[in-house]
Amino acid sequence: MLAINLWSPRHGLSIGVALLTAFLLGVVHGVTPDEHTWPITFSYAVGSFSARRGMRSALAFSLSFTVQRALLSELAFLGLLAIRDNPTWNAAIYLVVGVTMVAAGFYVLRLRCSLHLHLWPPRIGGCHRPQHADTAEWAGRTPTPAMAAVHGFVAGWGMGAFALIMMTVLAPAMPTAALGWAPGAAFGIGTTAVLAGAGAVIGGLIRHQRLPRHLAEQVAQEGAGWTLLAGGALFTLAGVAGLAVPAIMTVGISTGIHVHNLDQVNIGTLLVILIVVVAVVTITRTVHRFRHLPAGGARRIVLLARPGAGKSTQAERLAGILGITHVSTGELLRRQVATDAAGAGPVARLLAEGDLVPEETVEAILMPRLADAAAAGGYVLDGFPRDVSQAAVLAQLPPGERPELAVSLDVPEAECRRRLLARARAQDRTDDTPQTIDRRLAAYDRDMRPVLTWYGQQGQLVRVDGAGTVGDVTGQIVATGRLRPPSASGPPELSGGPGRRRSAAAWLAAANPEAMKKPAAAARRERVLPIIRLRQVAGCSRPVTSPSLQMA
Repeated sequence: MLAINLWSPRHGLSIGVALLTAFLLGVVHGVTPDEHTWPITFSYAVGSFSARRGMRSALAFSLSFTVQRALLSELAFLGLLAIRDNPTWNAAIYLVVGVTMVAAGFYVLRLRCSLHLHLWPPRIGGCHRPQHADTAEWAGRTPTPAMAAVHGFVAGWGMGAFALIMMTVLAPAMPTAALGWAPGAAFGIGTTAVLAGAGAVIGGLIRHQRLPRHLAEQVAQEGAGWTLLAGGALFTLAGVAGLAVPAIMTVGISTGIHVHNLDQVNIGTLLVILIVVVAVVTITRTVHRFRHLPAGGARRIVLLARPGAGKSTQAERLAGILGITHVSTGELLRRQVATDAAGAGPVARLLAEGDLVPEETVEAILMPRLADAAAAGGYVLDGFPRDVSQAAVLAQLPPGERPELAVSLDVPEAECRRRLLARARAQDRTDDTPQTIDRRLAAYDRDMRPVLTWYGQQGQLVRVDGAGTVGDVTGQIVATGRLRPPSASGPPELSGGPGRRRSAAAWLAAANPEAMKKPAAAARRERVLPIIRLRQVAGCSRPVTSPSLQMA
């Protein structure tokens, strides 16, 4: 009868029993809350937003961990590793793991930090997210398996009870150096078997929150980023404290359970608990924040872009396709100027000087018209908000009137300046002088970064490249799958999903039937390449008409 003591394996084990013991210890290591595997696997699996991706991240971590354990086992067999249960060594590993986690968190959250001094209010340094992230302002990157693999190799150097058993009992049980690595590999495979399944479960949980894919991905990225960042900070603090006071690493409260990692509550156990709590709280809050988003797509839309980026053009086209109202703040203010006596009122004077009109004036003109547009089926708003306070004003509107989606058209500043100067010459617009253009562009860059962050944090921000042709930009906006068609009979895939490009193309074709009168060969090509069809339909020259509040 084969008896294996996982609590305290004896010396002189046969090869088979030693390898089986190593494998079973690896399984126990994966199941129990080990600070070197659980928090890191949890962090990367959370950022995967699917069971398959979660398993991939866990496998990358675990296989790298397995390679490290095999190396550790071989070094122990050869007698080249004299490290035992050394608190200072473990504290140093905590520090390295913490710094690696923080670096990964910075990568996921797109944080950039610089060292500078503010005398008043006193502040040293600062971190921010780049203004032109590829996706929402807070994030945009998914943790990669390669990052998890690096973490697995680093974390494997931690010296706990499992590592000591492998080094002092199992590795020496091998008959030759050619098999010295085998106990470590068996241990790592046992851990892999558990963590791969755990990673799949954790990653799959994000997809069971009944959120569209783009929001599930955003929840995962934010959860992973903040978990890695906070977890890394905790590991770093624990490492620094352990290096300063090594006794901290060995203090623990006995639980009376004869299972390694469960036999006492110590600093490693606390790290596991705190990091898992950070992840759960972050995911819960993010999912709750996104619950209010429209399930079937948006019909109340805000367009955000630098002056000259084409907001009004895109707003008019989208309003026509959706059958909703285009509300232009600039046009409303120009109408107000026209009603002023000889154009000499305060609004006219501010516009001529390139200054922003006071919020109270804009709101008094805009809000009643916005409410009418919402009641008529929806709106595309351009020219408002211009700063976070105005975004907050919109967020405080009744649920049936507040914006559901913010679309940012990303156009380089130089291109916007060129367009504005060309428009000034063509239309003889007195408010588009070089000086006022520079002031307006500077004001946008100063005030709109927090607005983009605001909508990104709400899960309402979509960014598209606005430097292409008019039709191409429209096609990109529709292809995001975040808009709702004019009637309930529209394609449901527009709220997100793998078929959204094909559905968006069909929807645009229905809104522009003349664009579909093409030769049969062209139609066949479009069926093969739906995205080409989408862009051709979105870029058709048929004029688009929409109800307009400016005509009221």
